Amino acid sequence: MEHRLTDTGGIVRGIVVAIALALLTSTVGCATQDRWPAPSLDDIVRMSEEGEPDDEIIALLIESRAVYPLTSSKIVELHEQGVATDVLDHLQRAKPRTPYPPSEISSNGCPRSLAASLR
Repeated sequence: MEHRLTDTGGIVRGIVVAIALALLTSTVGCATQDRWPAPSLDDIVRMSEEGEPDDEIIALLIESRAVYPLTSSKIVELHEQGVATDVLDHLQRAKPRTPYPPSEISSNGCPRSLAASLR
């Protein structure tokens, strides 16, 4: 009597799909929890007009790691629209940077601090 595995292709495909889904779901949390979305300049003007405290606007900019290439005329325009000088100073000082140094990235590609919080 001959024994044959039936539908081995289907079993292999199922295993591959399961592994792919496991990898996808283990890294999705990192991509979505990395940082807040950067507010637009219009959002910054709106927050200023609505009386949002300067330190809260700056905290949002820091958290989002937002960087804006601003011309002198744009800075003047933002000031005329009510954006505080402390916020404008922060916008000018902000420099692009990598989200996390390589030493902070875990083996699954997530920042170590986020990888630990997802467990």
